[in-house]
Amino acid sequence: MSDAPAPTSPAAAPAAPAAPAAAAAPGPSSPNASIAAAPAPPKKDAGHEFEPPLHAVKKLLKQALPSHSIVGKDASAAFSRAAGIFILYLTSAANDFAHDNKRQTISAADVLAAVKEVEFGMFSDKMEAFLEQYRAEEEQSKERKKAEKAQQQAKGEGAEQQAPAQGEAPPAAMEVEEATPAETQ
Repeated sequence: MSDAPAPTSPAAAPAAPAAPAAAAAPGPSSPNASIAAAPAPPKKDAGHEFEPPLHAVKKLLKQALPSHSIVGKDASAAFSRAAGIFILYLTSAANDFAHDNKRQTISAADVLAAVKEVEFGMFSDKMEAFLEQYRAEEEQSKERKKAEKAQQQAKGEGAEQQAPAQGEAPPAAMEVEEATPAETQ
């Protein structure tokens, strides 16, 4: 590991819940002014909300390890917690890159730069290949949806020409209705 300081960011620490607007500025006549202004107690184990689901972690472990390997329940929980911590650390580093570039949105390039910064650069080639494949699949999906929508619209226009709109009589019936008043005169 390098001697570079770890990136810090508000994303790395759980944020304190914001007080409601009414509680932030209570009127002088409010009897609960001191109670409403008190901060809410922190959650007992707020860090668990950043852990990936245990089932997903177990699935990854099963794929990564030989079939004869067994992972204990406590080891699975430890892997899950470690994954959550790593995600927070990587998020913080990527956020720093985004802020350095005067952006609020973290991009894939920020994540790749963060991976290299936290000395996991050996995975950057695989990540770049994954991103290229992901982007190509997304583009294909967009094109497929666009073609399906155009096809649906073409079918819809053909159906509109064949059948009258709801509440309208068929063209032949309109002619009959128009002819009937003329015959009575």
